[in-house]
Amino acid sequence: MSSKFIVFHFLSLILFLFSWEVEAQYMSDDHRRVARWHRQEQYQKMSREDGGYLFYNGGWRIESEPDKVESSYSNWSGFHGLNYGYRKSNLSYEIGLNFIYHSPDDFFYIPELDHSVYSPTGINSLIVPIGIRFNIPVGEKEKFRFGANFAVNWIAVPLGKYNRESGRGVYEWGGDIPSSDRLVYTWEADKQRSRIFFKAGIHGELQFLKSSFLIFQVSRAFMLNPAVTFNYEWTGKGQEGSFQVDSVIDGYMFEIAYKIPLKVLGAKLNKEIEP
Repeated sequence: MSSKFIVFHFLSLILFLFSWEVEAQYMSDDHRRVARWHRQEQYQKMSREDGGYLFYNGGWRIESEPDKVESSYSNWSGFHGLNYGYRKSNLSYEIGLNFIYHSPDDFFYIPELDHSVYSPTGINSLIVPIGIRFNIPVGEKEKFRFGANFAVNWIAVPLGKYNRESGRGVYEWGGDIPSSDRLVYTWEADKQRSRIFFKAGIHGELQFLKSSFLIFQVSRAFMLNPAVTFNYEWTGKGQEGSFQVDSVIDGYMFEIAYKIPLKVLGAKLNKEIEP
């Protein structure tokens, strides 16, 4: 057997093995693509089924009648939290734990003195929302849902500086005004406060990555009574007076939420779906 014959067959064998490996690689890539498509289709199917789900929401609240004050942060305040829900057909029931900021304004104007006083009455609260959500599916694959929602929110744990119950502030006028005429003001938080506020609105739910959803929601918040009332008394420049400030959780709430069904989450964690 000649050496040329041996070299020819050796090269032929190498070429065959190389082509087989390339073909196997293509088959492997195709297999992975098919497997990934299969998993996504199964996740999408599971996401449309009834059952429990988790969602994390966050957003902003704009007070409906903001006061004209130097600091307006409380008129544009935030909230966020983690929630659990259960969907049965087009109706869902939800409960969660949220954090909300609802302080009154930092500065209050005294017309008699033509001056504003500062009040560090910061209020943050943990709330427990209990609500219902009605959805109407749109399209054959139900990738979009539209509906209305309503929630009763219980202020479970009031947080913040107002838990001191009272405070005091002093302002030195300076110039030719004697220190005896300085502005002195005190505040006290009324212990009688409401622990409930309501929220009603509309929302759209859009499927995200075939296995979860994004929720865009606009709501109207309102209370029947103030969450807490602050009683102020002041003296200055030979005058004295008093006024009250209410902290009310009201206004418009704009939020976005990420929602994932527990069936999908469990299947992903346990890798239950195989091609």
